[in-house]
Amino acid sequence: MKKSDFGVVTVIYAVILLFFVMTIELPEEAQTYPLALIAALFGLTTLYLATALLKYWAERRIHNDLPEIFAGFQAKQFFGVIAGCAVYLVIMYFAGYYVASTLYLVGGMLFLNVPKKHIAVSLVTLMVLIYAVFSLFLKVPLPAGVLFS
Repeated sequence: MKKSDFGVVTVIYAVILLFFVMTIELPEEAQTYPLALIAALFGLTTLYLATALLKYWAERRIHNDLPEIFAGFQAKQFFGVIAGCAVYLVIMYFAGYYVASTLYLVGGMLFLNVPKKHIAVSLVTLMVLIYAVFSLFLKVPLPAGVLFS
Protein backbone atom coordinates (compact mmCIF):
# COMPACT_ATOMS: atom_id res chain seq x y z
CA MET A 1 0.00 0.00 0.00
CA LYS A 2 1.20 3.48 -0.79
CA LYS A 3 0.97 6.44 1.55
CA SER A 4 -0.71 8.52 -1.15
CA ASP A 5 -3.61 6.04 -1.28
CA PHE A 6 -4.96 7.51 1.97
CA GLY A 7 -5.16 11.02 0.54
CA VAL A 8 -6.54 9.93 -2.82
CA VAL A 9 -9.36 7.88 -1.30
CA THR A 10 -10.21 10.57 1.26
CA VAL A 11 -10.39 13.33 -1.34
CA ILE A 12 -12.49 11.26 -3.75
CA TYR A 13 -14.95 10.23 -1.01
CA ALA A 14 -15.23 13.92 0.00
CA VAL A 15 -15.97 14.87 -3.63
CA ILE A 16 -18.56 12.08 -3.85
CA LEU A 17 -20.26 13.40 -0.70
CA LEU A 18 -20.24 16.97 -2.01
CA PHE A 19 -21.72 15.91 -5.36
CA PHE A 20 -24.33 13.76 -3.61
CA VAL A 21 -25.46 16.66 -1.41
CA MET A 22 -25.71 18.94 -4.45
CA THR A 23 -27.55 16.26 -6.46
CA ILE A 24 -30.28 15.63 -3.92
CA GLU A 25 -31.13 19.34 -4.10
CA LEU A 26 -31.98 18.95 -7.81
CA PRO A 27 -35.52 18.16 -8.98
CA GLU A 28 -36.19 14.42 -8.76
CA GLU A 29 -36.32 13.90 -12.53
CA ALA A 30 -32.87 15.48 -12.90
CA GLN A 31 -31.21 13.27 -10.25
CA THR A 32 -30.98 9.98 -12.16
CA TYR A 33 -27.92 10.63 -14.31
CA PRO A 34 -25.82 12.38 -11.61
CA LEU A 35 -26.70 9.68 -9.05
CA ALA A 36 -25.63 6.97 -11.52
CA LEU A 37 -22.27 8.72 -12.00
CA ILE A 38 -21.87 9.19 -8.25
CA ALA A 39 -22.65 5.50 -7.64
CA ALA A 40 -20.11 4.47 -10.28
CA LEU A 41 -17.45 6.74 -8.77
CA PHE A 42 -18.23 5.40 -5.29
CA GLY A 43 -17.94 1.81 -6.53
CA LEU A 44 -14.65 2.41 -8.32
CA THR A 45 -13.18 4.26 -5.33
CA THR A 46 -14.22 1.46 -2.99
CA LEU A 47 -12.67 -1.06 -5.37
CA TYR A 48 -9.44 0.99 -5.38
CA LEU A 49 -9.48 1.08 -1.56
CA ALA A 50 -10.08 -2.68 -1.34
CA THR A 51 -7.19 -3.33 -3.74
CA ALA A 52 -4.90 -1.09 -1.69
CA LEU A 53 -5.92 -2.82 1.55
CA LEU A 54 -5.33 -6.27 0.03
CA LYS A 55 -1.87 -5.13 -1.03
CA TYR A 56 -1.22 -3.87 2.51
CA TRP A 57 -2.36 -7.14 4.07
CA ALA A 58 -0.07 -9.07 1.72
CA GLU A 59 3.01 -6.91 2.32
CA ARG A 60 2.28 -5.50 5.81
CA ARG A 61 4.00 -2.24 4.99
CA ILE A 62 3.12 1.24 3.77
CA HIS A 63 5.39 2.62 1.07
CA ASN A 64 6.03 6.39 1.27
CA ASP A 65 5.63 7.36 -2.37
CA LEU A 66 5.10 11.10 -1.80
CA PRO A 67 8.71 12.08 -2.71
CA GLU A 68 8.39 10.07 -5.95
CA ILE A 69 5.05 11.64 -6.85
CA PHE A 70 6.30 15.21 -6.53
CA ALA A 71 9.79 14.57 -7.92
CA GLY A 72 8.98 16.02 -11.34
CA PHE A 73 6.56 18.68 -10.10
CA GLN A 74 6.44 21.61 -12.52
CA ALA A 75 5.10 24.62 -10.68
CA LYS A 76 4.79 26.71 -13.87
CA GLN A 77 2.45 24.18 -15.49
CA PHE A 78 0.46 23.56 -12.31
CA PHE A 79 -0.19 27.21 -11.49
CA GLY A 80 -0.68 28.03 -15.17
CA VAL A 81 -3.50 25.49 -15.42
CA ILE A 82 -5.04 26.78 -12.15
CA ALA A 83 -4.96 30.34 -13.52
CA GLY A 84 -6.48 29.06 -16.76
CA CYS A 85 -9.37 27.53 -14.81
CA ALA A 86 -10.08 30.86 -13.12
CA VAL A 87 -10.01 32.69 -16.45
CA TYR A 88 -12.26 29.97 -17.92
CA LEU A 89 -14.93 30.62 -15.27
CA VAL A 90 -14.85 34.36 -15.92
CA ILE A 91 -15.10 33.89 -19.71
CA MET A 92 -17.94 31.39 -19.24
CA TYR A 93 -19.90 33.95 -17.23
CA PHE A 94 -19.60 36.53 -19.99
CA ALA A 95 -19.38 34.50 -23.23
CA GLY A 96 -21.02 31.17 -22.39
CA TYR A 97 -19.98 27.55 -22.25
CA TYR A 98 -19.03 26.87 -25.87
CA VAL A 99 -16.89 30.00 -26.35
CA ALA A 100 -15.18 29.60 -22.97
CA SER A 101 -14.57 25.88 -23.45
CA THR A 102 -13.14 26.39 -26.92
CA LEU A 103 -10.76 29.09 -25.71
CA TYR A 104 -9.81 27.07 -22.61
CA LEU A 105 -9.09 23.88 -24.55
CA VAL A 106 -7.04 25.63 -27.21
CA GLY A 107 -5.21 27.86 -24.72
CA GLY A 108 -4.54 25.02 -22.27
CA MET A 109 -3.24 22.66 -24.91
CA LEU A 110 -1.04 25.35 -26.46
CA PHE A 111 0.30 26.14 -22.98
CA LEU A 112 1.12 22.44 -22.50
CA ASN A 113 2.79 22.24 -25.96
CA VAL A 114 0.30 19.83 -27.54
CA PRO A 115 0.73 19.55 -31.34
CA LYS A 116 -1.73 21.72 -33.30
CA LYS A 117 -3.16 18.74 -35.19
CA HIS A 118 -4.08 17.06 -31.88
CA ILE A 119 -5.61 20.29 -30.62
CA ALA A 120 -7.86 20.54 -33.69
CA VAL A 121 -9.00 16.91 -33.47
CA SER A 122 -9.62 17.13 -29.72
CA LEU A 123 -11.50 20.41 -29.99
CA VAL A 124 -13.84 19.28 -32.77
CA THR A 125 -14.45 15.88 -31.15
CA LEU A 126 -15.19 17.30 -27.70
CA MET A 127 -17.45 20.10 -28.92
CA VAL A 128 -19.50 17.73 -31.12
CA LEU A 129 -19.73 15.17 -28.31
CA ILE A 130 -20.73 17.76 -25.71
CA TYR A 131 -23.34 19.27 -28.04
CA ALA A 132 -24.78 15.84 -28.86
CA VAL A 133 -24.89 14.59 -25.28
CA PHE A 134 -25.95 17.69 -23.36
CA SER A 135 -27.95 19.70 -25.88
CA LEU A 136 -29.55 16.99 -28.03
CA PHE A 137 -29.74 13.87 -25.82
CA LEU A 138 -30.07 15.18 -22.24
CA LYS A 139 -31.50 18.57 -23.23
CA VAL A 140 -29.47 20.31 -20.53
CA PRO A 141 -29.19 24.05 -21.06
CA LEU A 142 -25.55 25.07 -20.99
CA PRO A 143 -24.59 28.57 -19.83
CA ALA A 144 -25.06 31.08 -22.66
CA GLY A 145 -23.22 33.90 -20.93
CA VAL A 146 -24.23 37.48 -20.23
CA LEU A 147 -23.29 38.61 -23.76
CA PHE A 148 -25.48 36.04 -25.54
CA SER A 149 -28.46 35.80 -23.16
